[in-house]
Amino acid sequence: VAAAAILIAGLTVWQARRALDTAAPTEIVTGSSELATVHLRDGSVVRLAPSSRLRIHDASLQRDLTLDGRAYFAVAHRRGRQFVVRTRQGVARALGTRFELASDAALMRLRVVDGRVALDAPRNRVEVGAGEESAVRDSVAASPTAPRDSITWVGNFLGFQATPLVDAAREIERMYHARVIVDDSALQHETITATFTDRPLDDVVRVVCSVLA
Repeated sequence: VAAAAILIAGLTVWQARRALDTAAPTEIVTGSSELATVHLRDGSVVRLAPSSRLRIHDASLQRDLTLDGRAYFAVAHRRGRQFVVRTRQGVARALGTRFELASDAALMRLRVVDGRVALDAPRNRVEVGAGEESAVRDSVAASPTAPRDSITWVGNFLGFQATPLVDAAREIERMYHARVIVDDSALQHETITATFTDRPLDDVVRVVCSVLA
């Protein structure tokens, strides 16, 4: 299912992904009004906010990154291989999850959508679970709390990584302000891996339905 979803949904971004893999850049920088979607070789996807810089250190699987700015990560699970994002304030470590990370000279903020992420600060370490956020200030990671706002800056973007179909349906609803009903109980525990950038609702639903037959 995951492979099929990547194949179908990835057709619209195949040329961009091919260019990224061919050039093998170690750094991606966005302008003051620019968003970027970066497909890594391990299957992970990064949505990079304006005025942000992403550096890739692991040339093979690209799971060791440095962020200056803001990004949303949909991390593919790779057994025994952490996905590491380094910032000036601390380090986020995950296996397979989705999370948002923002960092500048004074503050690092982490919000977890799925899974769990370990947040390493110079003076302590905390684990942040789904539906929680934490921040690092003055070398200390705060205890996780409920998020204060929603993630809207990503624009018309959906990134699923082994996401339960019921959760994906809720995110599609929020994005497109449309009612999505999963009326087959056999599909309740199915998962989907796919990325959609600036796609109309009909395309998104068609891909999801095709993948799940």
